[in-house]
Amino acid sequence: MEATQGPQFRSADALTQLRWASWEQRRTAARATLTAKIFETGEPRVLQRVLREVVPAVLHDRFTRKTRSMSQGLPLPGAASSAWGEKAFGRWGPKVLKAIAEDAIFDECRDTPVQRWQEDAQKPGGRSPPDVWEKVRTGWRRRLQDRFRTGQIAEDSAGPVVVGPGGATVRREDGTVLVWTDGGSDFAGTKRVAGAAAFYGNNHPDNASSAVPGKQTAIRAELFAVLQVLRTQVGPLSLRTDCRIVAAGCNEWLHQWRAAAWFRSALKGQTVPHADLWREVDRHLSQRAAPCEVLWTKGHPLPRHEWQGVTTELDAWANYEVDDLATKAMSEHFEGKARQGKPRPG
Repeated sequence: MEATQGPQFRSADALTQLRWASWEQRRTAARATLTAKIFETGEPRVLQRVLREVVPAVLHDRFTRKTRSMSQGLPLPGAASSAWGEKAFGRWGPKVLKAIAEDAIFDECRDTPVQRWQEDAQKPGGRSPPDVWEKVRTGWRRRLQDRFRTGQIAEDSAGPVVVGPGGATVRREDGTVLVWTDGGSDFAGTKRVAGAAAFYGNNHPDNASSAVPGKQTAIRAELFAVLQVLRTQVGPLSLRTDCRIVAAGCNEWLHQWRAAAWFRSALKGQTVPHADLWREVDRHLSQRAAPCEVLWTKGHPLPRHEWQGVTTELDAWANYEVDDLATKAMSEHFEGKARQGKPRPG
């Protein structure tokens, strides 16, 4: 019995079918991953010495993107002439580091622009199942709102927290400011819209809800909400998110991604999802003079989650409030898109 052969493609068509980068782009990505790993780990030392003259701040994005034109003038370390010429690591390694810092890894490739990682298109789903805990959740939320409306001393994992009256910041006794973030994405008709939010306290002037740039996905919205706070707050900070991916990314994965030049799969030319936001988060966290922690908190909690030690009354109350702000952001974003899509009269 003869084996059935599938469709055959020429090289360029095959790469497009597989959603892979071109051969030149794959080689460039592999070089970037290797160089970043050597720079971050310091191994092997013989190659790390070649990169020693490159300013570490450049690779770690501790310059803002606005200084990209300035960084183009930074001197690269000179490499001794070699029979290998441009193939020598001393020649291309420093250049690759500079390209990583400028998010310009593929700029010198002669092929068509690399197809960046794309999330599969999501289609509108059916109706969500009814929330059997809605009455319990609503009743508990009202009790928490009554408790924290006029200001209270609440217990937190790191000690007492002062919850001031309307307009006051929630802070610990050492001055650390607590901020809760949330993000979401949903279909409004056939359009997917995302919204991000931050909650500082009752009627606080910095409470914010905003649209999300780029892909309209829930994970990107959660990450953008954290980034918005990092952009504006410079003092001691305790960030609370109900997204495990964002919390783990900030606490565990950033170093790994940086050492891989922000690639998820170098040979496919696929970057880490939402790498543009992750790079900026990494820059802000590494630049901060004041301490900052990013903690996970239970989303849409119930009283039993507090009894089980999964959440606290403070985190539960704030999670409900920031969830409302994120929902508001999604609604306003959709209404804005709808207005843009309407034909002008006359």
